[in-house]
Amino acid sequence: MRIYSYVCTAACFYILTACSITGLTGSNRTFPFYYESALQAFNEGRDEKAEKLFKLALQKNPRHALSHYYLAVLHAEKGEDNLAIVGFERAIELEPNFPEALYNLGTIRLQRGEAVAAVTLLEMTVALRPDHAPSFVNLGKAYFLAGLVELAGPAYEEALALEPDNVIALENLALLARAAGDKEAERLYRSRLEALK
Repeated sequence: MRIYSYVCTAACFYILTACSITGLTGSNRTFPFYYESALQAFNEGRDEKAEKLFKLALQKNPRHALSHYYLAVLHAEKGEDNLAIVGFERAIELEPNFPEALYNLGTIRLQRGEAVAAVTLLEMTVALRPDHAPSFVNLGKAYFLAGLVELAGPAYEEALALEPDNVIALENLALLARAAGDKEAERLYRSRLEALK
């Protein structure tokens, strides 16, 4: 799963209506104009335009967490992980209880093999968003890679409680059962996987 798939909804902070994108660099343009235009471009998949507009929005209001977040998402989509990390960290600095930014930053840290840092970020994510199965899946992997194997299984089980057909959680639970020598549990997880095919 790519990290940017977990995008903040308008309900995270507030809803802004989109406006047209014309005369983008006029000195009389305000932060709301740039941000709303950037969000419109982002939602329409016009990433280059969105990136430019989010940067202009941040020139007007450098303390806007959502602008930092969406700009980081755009960097992540292009594989610019270092820039994405800076953006997600800035969003979290400005809005510490920002689950989407925590999740995405934790996922990048996990992909880079920084398991302990990922554990901290993903634990914060699930505390804020206990309804997000991918966060529990990534937390399970982070626990495993950090040497906290005994915590990995419960994290995967939480993911299954939310999404009973979560293939990644089932596969990893089967592997954990095999490693523990629990053939019956492994058989049950494998049978559930077979039923999904």
